[in-house]
Amino acid sequence: MEKHILEFPGLGLAFELRRVAFSVFGMHIYWYGLILFFAVTMAGIYAWVRAKGFGQSEDSFLFFITFAFVGGVIGARAYYVAFEYKAFQSFSDVLNFRAGGIAIYGALIGGVIAMFITSRCIKEPLLPALDLFANAALLGQAIGRWGNFVNMDTVGKNTNLPWRMTSLPIQRDLFTARAHGLNVSPELPVHPCFLYESIWCLIGFLVVAFYAKRRKFDGELLLIYMMWYGFGRGLIESLRIDSLMFMGFRVSQVLSILLFVTAWIVWRRGRKRVVRGSQLQGNVV
Repeated sequence: MEKHILEFPGLGLAFELRRVAFSVFGMHIYWYGLILFFAVTMAGIYAWVRAKGFGQSEDSFLFFITFAFVGGVIGARAYYVAFEYKAFQSFSDVLNFRAGGIAIYGALIGGVIAMFITSRCIKEPLLPALDLFANAALLGQAIGRWGNFVNMDTVGKNTNLPWRMTSLPIQRDLFTARAHGLNVSPELPVHPCFLYESIWCLIGFLVVAFYAKRRKFDGELLLIYMMWYGFGRGLIESLRIDSLMFMGFRVSQVLSILLFVTAWIVWRRGRKRVVRGSQLQGNVV
């Protein structure tokens, strides 16, 4: 099994990493998949524990989480394929998840669509469920990004910061990025963008979890999530060397900006409605 050394020269650290965790009947099981499974499991457990606080019964929770997972998987793949379609020669290639190629924004979009359909079918309110899953998603994303640590991808441009990192796979990615016109040097270390996003999501998870009982209206936690993740991802995406591109723009960065601005506007209006409602109730005699 192929192994590589991931170095953090500024910290004096080095890790020997293998993408393959183990094999079963000749089929490789990758660390990336195991870490994603663990991330989804932990997010699901957290959502289960907090479900009653968001008005979710056990039955409605199971419906939401099951279809959100299915929609998330489909969305994650579809989003990536839509912007990297030239890399796929046939429909069987599209279905070959083991070859890699998923996108978190696609997972979020697919999950939300699936939850919307589920709410209509089981006649349960959507916004409280989205509040719950927005909080849980941040935990899952914070854990899941460590799959990129093992894969040695989701990295940024060259840097001299103390936590800079380098490896042979990263150098190969830098050669590819330079061939596509990006001004990078394969000989120099890079930003660990996966680590930035993991830390950002973990802090966001704690912030949203703390604020959950203080939310003023249904859907507020979802909007806070959109602002928090959109702002952080937008900044981090500007550093990355492997962004999905469309017409010269970084797709995820544009989407992050749109998410942040839209959520900010809706959140402000929601807060104003709550304040006006409180004032009107206070005038009732």
